[in-house]
Amino acid sequence: MLKLTILATLFSATLLSSCSSPEKATAMLSPDILNGTWTLVEYPELQSSLDALYPMKKPNITFDVAGLKINGSTGCNSFNGPFKVSQATIDFSAPLGITRMMCPGEGESTFIRNLQKANGWTVRDNTLRLMAGDLVIMKLDKSTP
Repeated sequence: MLKLTILATLFSATLLSSCSSPEKATAMLSPDILNGTWTLVEYPELQSSLDALYPMKKPNITFDVAGLKINGSTGCNSFNGPFKVSQATIDFSAPLGITRMMCPGEGESTFIRNLQKANGWTVRDNTLRLMAGDLVIMKLDKSTP
């Protein structure tokens, strides 16, 4: 009976530990990890290639977590503005200041639309994943200085 109890306890512990997701665990990082510049590398749900959407340069975001400000490039125009962040949530819904050069294609609108949809974040393997609910909508890699 004692062996059965020990086996049941070990099985339960193994089952519970296997349910924890590494993706969720990384969401509990300090928001300070966001500081610096991140460059777009993927829209997981988009069928078009990034090179087709952004023939000149890929969008990037620079975070100033202490000041709760962002700035960057849409791949064509520059932008800046405020944002909110906690250990698991992020909010880019405040209006952004954006320069108004004429930009070909749908790249800029795709980037801004996805940025403003984001409400969560995780970082794993030096890649920032911006989320809308449980869905990863953008992946950005940390730029080296």
